[in-house]
Amino acid sequence: MIPAGAISLVIDGAFFLSNLTKFTHGGWFPLVIAVIIIALLSTWQWGRKRLASHMESLETTAQELPAYLEAQHVVRTPGVAIYPTVEEGIPIALIQRIALVHAVNEVTVVLHLLTADTPYVTDAMRLKVTSGAVIDVTASYGYTERPDILDVVRRVSLVHPEVDPDTCTFIFHSMNVETVESNPIKRIPTEVFTIMLRNATDPQHYFGLPADRVLEFGRLIQF
Repeated sequence: MIPAGAISLVIDGAFFLSNLTKFTHGGWFPLVIAVIIIALLSTWQWGRKRLASHMESLETTAQELPAYLEAQHVVRTPGVAIYPTVEEGIPIALIQRIALVHAVNEVTVVLHLLTADTPYVTDAMRLKVTSGAVIDVTASYGYTERPDILDVVRRVSLVHPEVDPDTCTFIFHSMNVETVESNPIKRIPTEVFTIMLRNATDPQHYFGLPADRVLEFGRLIQF
């Protein structure tokens, strides 16, 4: 008895061989486009992994945050700050602010934006709010949904009235890459990734946040 896989291989092989003659008559064009797209996606993934490895030394968990705040002699300033992030742990923007100015807002909200394995997430399963050194909020969205940060903040204000959605500041971190690689073969993907990173959509426009209430902490990373 011939396995079904072998039969499928013979049929697909016949189609493949019959279409090889079209390669020199324009069939090469979609293949070139596919290779370029795969190369760009692979370069983006490679660059993001390298950025993540550079930022590992700054990572702090929610459990470690109270001790970190005490060790840095942090001063509390008036106001409400929202730190959106798609990463686990404490956002890099918050760590950078503590390290640079040794101050955080009296009301500090860490907003984790998670993508579920389902197309949609029901409102009942959308939010999880816990209190501690900071207000820790986890907002889950389906992979077909776009996170609505302003809506999340309004929902959080129902639990924590001190979180004013009309006056709070949204704080992000941005990373700029400087190419220092001298090897031309290694330098090309780094330059491509730098261009892609520079042209990526900024958080303010992506999330539809008010421009006068968005703050970014930048960091230069050498590749």
